[in-house]
Amino acid sequence: QGVPTYHVEIVRGQPDTIRFSPESYEKLQIHTIEVKPAPPPEPLRLPGSLQFDPDRLIKVHSRFTGELIRIGDARAEGSRRRLRYGDQVQQNDLLAVVWSKTVGEQKTTLLNAISKRNLDKKIFERLKELDRTVIPERTLREAEREYDADLIAVQNAEWMLRSWDVSGHDIAEVIDEAERLRLHPNERNQQLEKTWAELDIYSPLDGIVLEQNVTIGEMIDP
Repeated sequence: QGVPTYHVEIVRGQPDTIRFSPESYEKLQIHTIEVKPAPPPEPLRLPGSLQFDPDRLIKVHSRFTGELIRIGDARAEGSRRRLRYGDQVQQNDLLAVVWSKTVGEQKTTLLNAISKRNLDKKIFERLKELDRTVIPERTLREAEREYDADLIAVQNAEWMLRSWDVSGHDIAEVIDEAERLRLHPNERNQQLEKTWAELDIYSPLDGIVLEQNVTIGEMIDP
C-alpha cells in the first residue's frame, strides 16, 4: 500500500488557479459550492413626513359673514364646471362670491356720501355766485365746510371698501350708480340691486385647490 502524497501546485497559464492532489483535497476537507450573486443589501429606511410649503399655503376665506352664492369656474379644457379639489388656479382667478349684508351697507354708505357731496357742492357753488349783500358770509362759510366734510366722507367710505378688498370695478359701479341716480332719480337699476351686496373672492397666487369645505347656500364666517 502506497504512502499518500499531499501535493498542491499553481497551474501554469491559468491565473488565480491552483491544483490539489486527491489526498490534499481530502485532507484539507475542501468543499465546493456554486458561486451565486450576493444578495442585495437591506434598503435604507429613514422615518420622515411630507408637508406643504407654509410660504405657499394660503387659507382663503371671506372677510365678512355671509352666504356663499357662487363658486368660481375651473380652467378645464372643453368643459365649464365649478372649482373643486385638485384644480389649478391662477392669481386673481375668481374663487367664490359671497352675499354679505356688511358689504351692501358700506356700498350704500358710499352712495349716500356721494349723493350728499353732489348736492352740497351744488348749493355751495350757487351761494358763491350770489352777491355778498344778499347772504351773510357766515352762511357761505358753513356751506363750504359742509362740502369739505362731504369730500372727506366720500374718501373715507371708498377707503373702507378698498381696505375690505372690494374690487375697483365694484367701487366704480357705486360711483356710476350715484351719477345715474342724480340724472334719473326715479329709475331703478334692478340688475345692480341683485349684485349690490356681493363680495368677490379671488385667488391671491397661482396654485392648486387643496381643500373646499363649504357649499353653495351655506353661511360662512370670517
